[in-house]
Order: sequence, then structure tokens, then C-alpha cells
Amino acid sequence: MKMKLITLVLCVCVSVIGSVQATLADQDALAEPLDQLQQLAQLTDILDLARARDGQLGFNQLIEHDEYWVNSPNDRLALLNDKMQQYFKGLLRESGSPFIELLLLGSQGEILAAYPLPDDFWHGNTAKFINVMADENTYIDELSWDAGSRHIQAQISVPIKGQNNEMFGVLIGRVNTHMQP
Repeated sequence: MKMKLITLVLCVCVSVIGSVQATLADQDALAEPLDQLQQLAQLTDILDLARARDGQLGFNQLIEHDEYWVNSPNDRLALLNDKMQQYFKGLLRESGSPFIELLLLGSQGEILAAYPLPDDFWHGNTAKFINVMADENTYIDELSWDAGSRHIQAQISVPIKGQNNEMFGVLIGRVNTHMQP
């Protein structure tokens, strides 16, 4: 049921963006990346990292980290988990990876790992974070046309949950849907 809804949303959004003709294969463009992202969110290392960092930063620390992120672009990696950072980098460099970007957010919207690095440290006020934390469900955001790759890109967010369904963060992947005009 979720996949049919996602496919329907993608089709409606694509028709609004422009005159993109979608084949049946194009309509299911997000099915495989969504499945891969959900599997990735269940990895023990990702859950353990999100759980270990859960609630560690106070509001003032979040602001300080965000300001540091903006003012010290060459030192951003110091705020991230190096092991997960390298894992994400390797995943994106694998041939056949549907992802062009991965972002792991903690329960407060702070970055725990990301590749490539985004402009902001704190994402607690973004739809890709808020909707997943509120609904504890998958969220698809930012369908957009990328003129450089000539593809429609989609951003998929999935929850990171423990065995008792407790939320510890959000995993976000950006993909090219390979739908061309």
C-alpha cells in the first residue's frame, strides 16, 4: 500500500513539474532505493550511533555546533562520526548505488554522518526531519529537476527505530529517478 501511495505521489508531482512522460518502470523508480534505505536504517552500526548520541546536545550546544559548521567549513568533519562518514562515502562511490547523497540525523535533527557534506549542521526545522519524527514513517521530499544530470531527484527520509519502535533519528537519501523528458 505504501509503495502504491509513493508511486502515485511521484506521478502526480512529476506531472506538475512539467511534461515528463513516465513509463511503468519510471513510476517505480523509488521502490528499490526506498527498500535499500530502509535496510540501511536497520543496520546495527547506524542504530547504535543514533542511540549513543540520543539527546546528548542541549539547545545551546546545537546552536553552537550549527554556527561552528557555518564558520569553520574545513573543520566540519570533527563534528561527525568518522567510521560512519567513511561508510557512507564508500556506499555512494559503489557502482550501482542509487544514492547521490546520504544524511544521518540524530533525534534532535543534528548531523551524525553525511556524504557529501550539507550546508547546515542542524536540520531539526526541515520537513525531511519533522515529518518522519512526527509520523514515524517514510517521507518523500524535494522532488526536483536537476539540469546538470537531466534527472528528477527525490529525497527519501526513513526513521531509525530500535527493537521497541523507539525513534532515534532519521536516515535520508537523495536519488536520481532516471526519468528524462
